[in-house]
Amino acid sequence: MKKLILPITLVMALTCSCKTKKSEQPTPEPAPVEANAVVIGGGKNLARIPKATAFRTTPQYANHVAVNIHPDGSLSYWPAPTDLTEQSKPIDLGNGWWLNRQGFSSDAVFLTYTIDEYRKLKNITADEVRKTIIPESQITEFIRLPYNINEASSHIEAIKKYLNPQE
Repeated sequence: MKKLILPITLVMALTCSCKTKKSEQPTPEPAPVEANAVVIGGGKNLARIPKATAFRTTPQYANHVAVNIHPDGSLSYWPAPTDLTEQSKPIDLGNGWWLNRQGFSSDAVFLTYTIDEYRKLKNITADEVRKTIIPESQITEFIRLPYNINEASSHIEAIKKYLNPQE
């Protein structure tokens, strides 16, 4: 046993005193900043907050639930009834413009449900959503605003001037 103590001690001393060199990996390049996002922070704390959007549609559909449709006609987005709140309702910006607070894109169409009616539902399936699309409803204009989605509601007058500079 005494004969093994010295070799074991030497191996342990050598193993414990050696430092392993960490492999140097290049620091990843930050993702490109999208034109429709505001970037906050940096490094690992990088966050993108989308720009707010405004849309035009026939006024009778503005307060209806919007869903996004792929070019092939399939649904790409529809909210759960619990996703919508009182703050999901669009804000009238004048001259047919509405502040998009529901988060849909320019390929949206509207359902027969108003936001208030939809919020009362327990659940809704994709088939039920398709059956309630208003065929003639569509977004006629869609624009990104110079404010992010978190701050747009507090800059309504400035947004109105941005969209309607002659007024």
